[in-house]
Amino acid sequence: MTDVIEKNGNDISLLNGEFHNYVQAKGLLERIPFRDMATTDFMRNYEYPINSWPFFVSPELVASMQEMNANILRMTYKAVRAVFSEDPMKMAAAMNMDPVRCSFFFNGVEFTDICFRTDAILTDDGLKLVEVNVGTAIGGWQIQWMDEAFRQFDGYREFFDRNAVTCRNTPVTFFKFLIESAAKVARGARVHILVKVRAGFDAGVYGSFLQQYIAAAVRESAIDCDIGFYASFDELEVTHEGTFHRGRRVHLATFGDLSKESGPPLELLRSIFAGKIACPDFPTYELLSDKRHMALLHHAAQHGLLSEHEAALVRRYVPKTFILGGPLFSQAVRDELLENKDAYVVKQCNGMQGMDVHVGRFVSDHDWREIIANLRQPELWIAQAYCESKKFYGHSGQSRDVFNFVWGVFQFGERFGGSWIRMMPEKGKEYDGVINSARGAEERIVFEAAR
Repeated sequence: MTDVIEKNGNDISLLNGEFHNYVQAKGLLERIPFRDMATTDFMRNYEYPINSWPFFVSPELVASMQEMNANILRMTYKAVRAVFSEDPMKMAAAMNMDPVRCSFFFNGVEFTDICFRTDAILTDDGLKLVEVNVGTAIGGWQIQWMDEAFRQFDGYREFFDRNAVTCRNTPVTFFKFLIESAAKVARGARVHILVKVRAGFDAGVYGSFLQQYIAAAVRESAIDCDIGFYASFDELEVTHEGTFHRGRRVHLATFGDLSKESGPPLELLRSIFAGKIACPDFPTYELLSDKRHMALLHHAAQHGLLSEHEAALVRRYVPKTFILGGPLFSQAVRDELLENKDAYVVKQCNGMQGMDVHVGRFVSDHDWREIIANLRQPELWIAQAYCESKKFYGHSGQSRDVFNFVWGVFQFGERFGGSWIRMMPEKGKEYDGVINSARGAEERIVFEAAR
């Protein structure tokens, strides 16, 4: 008899149940030796734990992911413009933002030049989007190498030989996106792209890991280009003609994760704004990552500022969200939070890696009231309806365990980029409702199946 957890997996794809039966029949109890199988230093030294079981999804879930990602940023932009009547000063005052950035934001956004990852929980009521992460610092696509590792692992090879499944090549999609964005600036010239590596990373090691994906992206895009790496803004020279690196004109540069570094120089930002160099990390685009926008989406949907179809998409994919300060906050929201602690999560509007997140059902009544009462700059915090993950099995020790999932779903301009999973054990002593790699979550690759 199939238990409830197995049924959850089978509802996503019948191959999940078949894979569990396969590993039990074969007696495959141990972890896959990923690091022993690795072919590059980057893979051998990957910093996060990897779960030893693949996960399979059907076309129906993929279609839902695509619908969610294809609409979320455009609806967000429309909602923000409508709520603040396209007035940057009004937005700046209400959201405690720089009015200059708000002005740039209202001047227009080119969605084909934006890459992002939505984080979503698969609940009994479908996918629920809990945040949007915009820019090239979005993580997760680096585990693409697991596709080959799973297929080559002796114990799993027979299963993959019997079942035709695909794994979207997220890195190739990412680099094709960069190439096509840079080509708009190059205007027929040979495209030159620079990818910034994080402080402390070895650009050579990182580059060698990515070369196979870069080569495939260049080949598939059929655009004459090369892609290199840089570690510091000091390496760039910005002139009235454009941006240069070692004497060569650069058509696109990424910034990656600057949380521990100084921001880009003003002259580089001016060059981006003037259209002389492309950058998917332009600060204007980052405004779309603000978690408060989910509250603005609900406000816009409730007050007729979106079309009926858009409002229905908001209700389908975006959990109820409130801003905890400013003109859109009310005492009724505070009362709701205090009376229904277990139904909400409170988090900072631009927090990262699971920091500044408080899940009501994992907090005592006293601590919850203290959290609500002592929020610093409450206009920078949101309360969001708690989204309970459907439970799924994953490999654990020499058996299996029940896990909660958060799905990372990629989008590169107009292209859907696939998905991955972070997962925390249901009964883990340290589980506090937050699922994040930096907090100990295991990562899991996703294969798309026909059933």
